[in-house]
Amino acid sequence: FSGASITYECIGTNMYDIYLDMYLDCSGAPITPQTLYFENSCGVSFSVGSLTAISVQEVSPLCPSQISNSTCNGGALPSFRKYRFKTTLYLSPCNFWKIYWYICCRNTMQNIQLTPGLYVEATLDNESGLCDASPRFVDTGIPYVCVNQPIQYNPGVSDADGHTMVFSLIGARYGTPAPTPVTYFPTFTGTQPFVGINLNAFTGQLSFTPTATGYYTVVIKVTTYTSGGVL
Repeated sequence: FSGASITYECIGTNMYDIYLDMYLDCSGAPITPQTLYFENSCGVSFSVGSLTAISVQEVSPLCPSQISNSTCNGGALPSFRKYRFKTTLYLSPCNFWKIYWYICCRNTMQNIQLTPGLYVEATLDNESGLCDASPRFVDTGIPYVCVNQPIQYNPGVSDADGHTMVFSLIGARYGTPAPTPVTYFPTFTGTQPFVGINLNAFTGQLSFTPTATGYYTVVIKVTTYTSGGVL
């Protein structure tokens, strides 16, 4: 498992489409049904299990002429598939909902010790009747970059409601089921998953120069505010 995000869209009074987008290394474990977990500060908690993918897309970082040689297609070149899961449900009004997902285990990473699982979450406040959609990551792949080459990368996050977005780098976690911080190798942290990385808090633009080959975990948190500055 190489990455994931949770997004949502209000489709009516307290009714939501919830999406889990998951990236799976084609040379790793096969996909299985997934579970989304829900809890709020008003005392409600439940889960929705046995979710199966509604769409599957190969997102290999390869030239089109080499797709047939990817691990997704029986070849040897590194490649990934994006799986999208969806559930539609009613969320009772509350000032804090948390939607989360976790699984074991992630790819071997250069900046994280061992191979702990993944944990991702989204939050929302629907107490006041706000019918909101979460930010969405437009980029649908696992970016590959070159060692010693200065990189400018933007995952292309958008907010359908036009709310102000603020970006930050945070530490990776895994579920136990409670979210638990991973252990980074020395010199790496959640806010510095590459040495020298910079994140523009207002555009989401990442700037860095990779110095070694391998996979690295980077966790981006997107916080949205109304025009009046309300979270």
